[in-house]
Amino acid sequence: MIELSTFKKLMEENDDRLPLLTLDELSGGSRFWNEDVELRMEDAVLEIQEMINSLEE
Repeated sequence: MIELSTFKKLMEENDDRLPLLTLDELSGGSRFWNEDVELRMEDAVLEIQEMINSLEE
């Protein structure tokens, strides 16, 4: 999963635009979709949402 510091760095490098992340990056390197990957993706989406909210504050 992408670290907050890495995400912020990508934001700075892209003029505060959201960086494009691959499913591979979000799923922690798993290319096979299963229940475990689905749960990690849901966690990743929530984590990204929290990052966006903290940047907006």
